[in-house]
Amino acid sequence: MPTTIVLKTWDQQSTTAERLCADILRLNGFKDVDPQQPRGGKDGGKDILCSKDGTTFVAACHFPHDPVSFAKTRKKFSDDLAASKKHARDGFIFMTNQHLSPTERTTLETIAGNGGKRALVMHLEYLRVALDSPRGYGVRLRHLRISMTAEEQFAFFAATRDEVADAIAENSRAIDRLAAKIERGAAAQVELAIKTTAVVLGAVGGADPDGAIVELANAVESASASLTRQPGATLSGQLSTSLVRYVHRRVVTTSVHHYGRYRQTQVWLGDPTGAVLDGLEFPPWDDVPALMDGLVEGWLRSYEALIDADVSKRIEALASFMHRFLVIHPFIDGNGRVARELVSIQGRDLFDLSEDLVIEEGPPFYSALRQADAGNLGALSSLLQDAIQNAA
Repeated sequence: MPTTIVLKTWDQQSTTAERLCADILRLNGFKDVDPQQPRGGKDGGKDILCSKDGTTFVAACHFPHDPVSFAKTRKKFSDDLAASKKHARDGFIFMTNQHLSPTERTTLETIAGNGGKRALVMHLEYLRVALDSPRGYGVRLRHLRISMTAEEQFAFFAATRDEVADAIAENSRAIDRLAAKIERGAAAQVELAIKTTAVVLGAVGGADPDGAIVELANAVESASASLTRQPGATLSGQLSTSLVRYVHRRVVTTSVHHYGRYRQTQVWLGDPTGAVLDGLEFPPWDDVPALMDGLVEGWLRSYEALIDADVSKRIEALASFMHRFLVIHPFIDGNGRVARELVSIQGRDLFDLSEDLVIEEGPPFYSALRQADAGNLGALSSLLQDAIQNAA
C-alpha cells in the first residue's frame, strides 16, 4: 500500500509510532535521539529527546488511527507543547500522521512562538517524503512493512554505499593531508641539514664567520617558511564551523542570545522597507548545519592546492566562499561582517599579508553579490583583488 495510506490509517500502537518517529529524526540528522518510554508508560510529557547542532528538542508523536479535525490536532499540539515546557529544551517537534495545510502549520508554529518556543511541525507529507527517500526505505520496511521494489532496492543500497564511500573518502583525505605535512616537514629538514653542513664546512675551511652565520640564519628562516606553508599550520588550513561561530561571537554585539548560534528561523532577503526582494528566500534553518559543514569541508579539501595556485584561482576561491556563505545566511544577523572577517583571515594566509583585507559595504559590494547570485563572480573577485592589493 502507498506510504500515505498506511500512515493515515495507522493501526499500530503508539509505542510503534514513537519508534518510527525516532528513526525518522535520525534520518533527518538529529543526534542523541532518546525515546523516553518506547514500551509504553508515562514519559512526563516528552516522547522523544533529541538534538541538532547544539539545539535540544522535545518531540511529541500524534498518530490517531483515522483522520481527525484540525481542532483536535491543534488541541493535542497545545497540550504536548505545554507539557514540553517542563523540560529544559530549546525547541519542540510535533510529529503527526495528519495532513496539515501550510496555513494550519503556520498556526501551530505561531502558537509555539507566542509561548516562547521554536517549533518544527513534521506532518503527513513531511514523514512520507522521508520514508519514500532511498535512505528511508529501510525504516519504511521495518515499521510500515512496505516492501521495496527492485528499483528502490538499488537506490537504497546506492544511498548507503555513498555514505560509506564518503566516510572512506574523508579518512583518505585526512591521510593525504598528514602525508603531505610529513613530506613537507621532511623536505624542509633535509634542506636545512644540507645548508647547515655546507655553512659549517665553509666556516671550518676559512670562510668568513660572520657571513657563515648570516647564511645559516637564512637557511633556518627558509626552512621555517616552508613549514609554515603547510595547510595545518595556518588558520585557514584549520577552518572549522566552531571557528566560524567563534568569529560571529567576536564581531556581533546585538543580542547575546544569538552569539555564535546558527539561526533557528526562516529568513528572506528584503529591502530597507521590509519588502521581500524578488521572493528570495534563504535555505531552511534546519539545513544550515549541513550546508555549513559542506562549505567548510569544501574549503579544506581545496586549500592545499590553493597554496600554490595562481593569483586568479586564489581570488576566485575567496569570492566563491564568501558568496556561498552569504547565500546560506547561517546567522540571524552579522553574516556580512563574519563573511568579511573570514575572507580576511583566508586572504592573509593565501597571500602572506600582514594587513587585513578591507572590503567596504555599499552599492558596488551589493551589486557584486547580485551578479554572483546569477553565477558571475567577476565583480566580487575584482573587489577582493583591490582589497588584497591595498593590504599588500
